Amino acid sequence: MKKTLIGALFLMFGASVSAASKIEKEETKKFSTMKQCIEWLDSKYPNNKWHKDEGTSWSLENDNSNFLSGITHVPSEENKKLTHPIAIYCKLKETSADGVFYEGKYIIIEAI
Repeated sequence: MKKTLIGALFLMFGASVSAASKIEKEETKKFSTMKQCIEWLDSKYPNNKWHKDEGTSWSLENDNSNFLSGITHVPSEENKKLTHPIAIYCKLKETSADGVFYEGKYIIIEAI
């Protein structure tokens, strides 16, 4: 039930943001472990808790062995006063074609 609620919140976040803004970029990848998935997200948008004086904070809504989701941000290249919100997640998935894997995704939203 908790996974369903958090998944619904993530979708609502994406829907509400895309209704008011536009998606600048998104990328999805598959990984064999949660650690690889998180490391990929961290390589794209470093978590400042793991890198001394670098990166941005990750506001995590959910963080367990099967599902991590949250938001972070990066400054706009055009106007450093604006930031791009970024929705991030890693989640355990299973499909008949791919078997069990962790799906990682980030969505960069237009700067606000």
